[in-house]
Amino acid sequence: MKKLKMTTISAVIIPALSFASLSAEASICPTKPVIQDGCTFPADNPVEKVFRAAAKPFRSLWKDQCNTHDVNYQILGKTKQSSDSKLYEDMRRRCDSKFNKYLLAPANQVCRAAAYSVYVALKNTDSSQYYKPRQRDRQRHTNEYVRTISNGFGHCDMTPEYAGFYDPSLLSYINSRFQSLAGRKPTAYERFELLNLYSVDSSLNTWKSRVSSEINNNLKFNSGPEVRVVSRNNPETFKQDASSSLRARSYQWDLNIGNSNSSVFSKTYMNMYDATHRISGTLKVTDSNGNKDVKIINTTFRSKGLCAPNENLHCL
Repeated sequence: MKKLKMTTISAVIIPALSFASLSAEASICPTKPVIQDGCTFPADNPVEKVFRAAAKPFRSLWKDQCNTHDVNYQILGKTKQSSDSKLYEDMRRRCDSKFNKYLLAPANQVCRAAAYSVYVALKNTDSSQYYKPRQRDRQRHTNEYVRTISNGFGHCDMTPEYAGFYDPSLLSYINSRFQSLAGRKPTAYERFELLNLYSVDSSLNTWKSRVSSEINNNLKFNSGPEVRVVSRNNPETFKQDASSSLRARSYQWDLNIGNSNSSVFSKTYMNMYDATHRISGTLKVTDSNGNKDVKIINTTFRSKGLCAPNENLHCL
């Protein structure tokens, strides 16, 4: 068969849906920055000088491990001890992968000894110097999100899971405690409210007590919908079904490929060749009392070409 010239065919939207104009930008709030500077250490006191001297020969070797340590200090709720211990474990593992402990035993031992020196120096560094300032930044960012999303009435949306800087143990406690006291899952906005009660200057038990009080005294009286999405894609159509969402009365899809108020979002592509589409935005559901829940949509969809997998092949 003769190979066809590639032409542009507009995407077709399934007629059953009513779409508003396409969103130029999806409605996801900007994520907060993560500071990573490798193995760079100040030397303002004797402990820090030991830290810096031990790390200097291996700064490039441990760059990824140090960056992971930077990230861990910026995960709200992750303790300094667990972050420092993880760095020590990662550095030793990197020593072993770089210097075989049997064939290059002397170099391996020097590397591991340096890792231990770094760990001890970090362990003895007061949390007020690096750890707590980073945690307070995340507390401030959480407060900014709470003020911005305004229980579903803000100009953009975010979920704690998509924000990506909360220790899983905090979210796990919120979800289980909320289910126990309110008999349902918390909405994304409620999860943010409860995370906003966390303070690095207070104990974990104090935060847990605050969470329980807030649920018992306020949040459990809200009806609270629960957004649920099932993917029903086919080769040419990106289709997401939210009809199984609990207590949902209305739906609002705000994606970079279009908007819809239906429980099902569907878009059919009619491209000549296989194509990958980036799809991002939010789905917001509202219950009969005006309470909202939101889900971040951030995925890719590969549609099958009407002609052939790629332009180098004959049309089928």
